[in-house]
Amino acid sequence: AAAMDEAAAKAADAKQRAEAWYEKRARDLVPSEMKWDAQSRACGGNALKQFSVGLLAGACVSALLVPRRPSLRAAVTALGGGVGLGRAWEQCSQQFVELGRELSASGGAGGEGGG
Repeated sequence: AAAMDEAAAKAADAKQRAEAWYEKRARDLVPSEMKWDAQSRACGGNALKQFSVGLLAGACVSALLVPRRPSLRAAVTALGGGVGLGRAWEQCSQQFVELGRELSASGGAGGEGGG
């Protein structure tokens, strides 16, 4: 129980330090950079989620359709993860293009390619 309390305390401390870092960084950014920063963090989380869902779907398909062939199962599972990452990449790319257009229209920094 003491080890769990210590681990929870370390996790809370790490979270607090991360939040303080993000707050300091947010103070240093102009509004358009804050939008890019928020979009980048959201895309990272989305990519992780989509990759996980793709891996899970690939594992389920391989378990159902590919009996007794471990290498083929691994390939189908990896394909599922790749599809998930590709989907996340496409979504993030589209969101960054839209954000670039929005910032260009409002006179903020950025453009379709970012930068």
